[in-house]
Amino acid sequence: MFNVNLEDVIFCKAEVKNKKSSYNELIDEHDIDSDIFQIDEVKSRKLANGTILTSVKAKRIKDSDQLIIDTLNNYKSNYQPFNKLIPLNNFENGCLVINITDFHLNKQTIENDTINSKIQTYKKVIDDLITSALKLINIDKVIYVISSDFLHTDNYQNQTTKGTPQTTITDLYTEYTQAFDLQVDIITNLYSYTENLEVIHIPSNHARSREFYLAHALSKYFENFKIKFNVDKSPTKSTFYGKTFLGFHHGDVKSIHQLVPYFATKYKELWGKCNFVEIGIGDKHHRKEWSSKMTKNELEGVRVYMLPSLSNPDLWHYDSLYDQSIKAAVGKIYLEEKGYKYEIESRI
Repeated sequence: MFNVNLEDVIFCKAEVKNKKSSYNELIDEHDIDSDIFQIDEVKSRKLANGTILTSVKAKRIKDSDQLIIDTLNNYKSNYQPFNKLIPLNNFENGCLVINITDFHLNKQTIENDTINSKIQTYKKVIDDLITSALKLINIDKVIYVISSDFLHTDNYQNQTTKGTPQTTITDLYTEYTQAFDLQVDIITNLYSYTENLEVIHIPSNHARSREFYLAHALSKYFENFKIKFNVDKSPTKSTFYGKTFLGFHHGDVKSIHQLVPYFATKYKELWGKCNFVEIGIGDKHHRKEWSSKMTKNELEGVRVYMLPSLSNPDLWHYDSLYDQSIKAAVGKIYLEEKGYKYEIESRI
């Protein structure tokens, strides 16, 4: 951090010994930066204890804009990298994918959740997923998916991107600043386990604009770290680990069958290099079963899975009987050669 004094005139007082001070002594006695200010007026009077009280008026001699430029040019960061956690086991290396969809930080729930209580839940779930993963693998890489209805509304009127009214806990400024601080803490925590960290922004239907601003701000905050950010406006994202193609979309499509040919076409080069393909979605706040025999929809060798939500229902979901889904977050673990290996779940 640095401080810049932008005042045009400053006033200083100091007690000195019984003597007449020179100009340079007055500068030192009153702690005045002579590169910026010039003493314009001096008054003094003798105190009962024999010392002299001097009052100094000094005017700026350097332009404020130039002062800021000089300060920034001379600024040196005091950032110190933190130590990485070193695993002490013989587990296989693997990739942990954390994709917490539909968190709705500012949603007014029938449980009367607060912003702070939701933040603590989010942190606890992340810690739980990491702890569980460390019992199964050495964390070689983390893919952390953000946005995807992490925020609740997109404008001052407490509406979604398409204008649907919502009930909220607080104003959008408080939600945004709390969300930013939370994500900084989470990303910093994940980075302590592996430098191979990828953060992926998934646009969604509740706060498409504000979530982009949040993701972009995070990418700039961490731009000096070895963290890969994918925060462009595309509603679909792809990445990979070893031989596994990993696709992501919020899930607000008319049919799940749209996703497979779309991903195969848009990301055909990466798709063709991988032996395994998985696509993760959310939006519906629950795990999806497409038939009585399958808990995941496997379409011609491609697995499409729907993730649950940690969010408690609001009044509309309660009245519509959408309030009984299990509140949980899922972490998926992949190995380089064999692909999907484990699934871990943290429930609240």
